[in-house]
Amino acid sequence: MKNLEFENLSALVVEDVPSMRLLLVQLLKEIGFSEVLTGEDGADALKNMENAPLPIDVIVCDLEMPIIGGIEFIKLLRSNSNAIIKDTPVVVVTGHSEKANLYQAVKAGIHGFLVKPVSRKALESGVRHALMNDPIDPAVFNKRTMTQSGKVDIPEKPVGKNENSPEINKKEIDKPQETIIKRIRK
Repeated sequence: MKNLEFENLSALVVEDVPSMRLLLVQLLKEIGFSEVLTGEDGADALKNMENAPLPIDVIVCDLEMPIIGGIEFIKLLRSNSNAIIKDTPVVVVTGHSEKANLYQAVKAGIHGFLVKPVSRKALESGVRHALMNDPIDPAVFNKRTMTQSGKVDIPEKPVGKNENSPEINKKEIDKPQETIIKRIRK
């Protein structure tokens, strides 16, 4: 069922991997976004934003992309002369949860971040948070608890769970991919 609070909003998905881009578009439409535009990289996304028929309400963006990557895209976005484009909330969706990468994105002006794989519920929560809050304060982010390896601490509760997938917990993340695939197929 579509969430009415997103019904008249538009989103932009910036992701270079076609299957992930398609998944993010599908999830955003499922949670109620009426319009979802896409960009294969930061350059494509900036062009699409400037040519969009209506302002984009939120951006869901990968960090690692060719041509113009996520952090550079966010910096260009924040320096845009159009105030509507400049202030668009950004949620980073990344497979790279190292503190240094995320801190650079926070300094560039993101409103939130999610670590792949992303569930519908996590995306909905992240987008809602981005739409209702200011960008993350880099000073506050820098004080967050991180693991000793420099990665963002993942809670012990299940991650990546939705109505169609089994629970995958923190301990399973370190297992070989084939073990996770076996668990999903059960």
